[in-house]
Amino acid sequence: MAQRLAQRLVHLFSQTVEIQAWNGQDQYGQAIPGTKIAYKARIERGAIKTSGQNQVLVSTHKIILAKPVLVDPRDLVTLPAAYGTRNADGVMEAPQATILEVSQLSDARGHISTVLHCGRS
Repeated sequence: MAQRLAQRLVHLFSQTVEIQAWNGQDQYGQAIPGTKIAYKARIERGAIKTSGQNQVLVSTHKIILAKPVLVDPRDLVTLPAAYGTRNADGVMEAPQATILEVSQLSDARGHISTVLHCGRS
């Protein structure tokens, strides 16, 4: 039996992201996040140039998870510290990304991976 595509490309998923499921909101409208779960992933950087008179270049990330995961766009995603900025002490901090879109990669037998299209928080 042939291996599924994600199994053959496992060496490409060399980074780890953490996802906290959205568990609702408190009386002030603030999100109540769940437990952080780490997933192997491939992160690809990109940028979007906005249209209009005051054009802005916005940083984006495409996160391809090594396996299919149910992700809600309200979930919190934390990228590795290498994608963040330095704090006042000079230490790189792991940034959170805002999920703009969730999609699935599939083969003939079903879902093989989840793809998160994200912007920076």
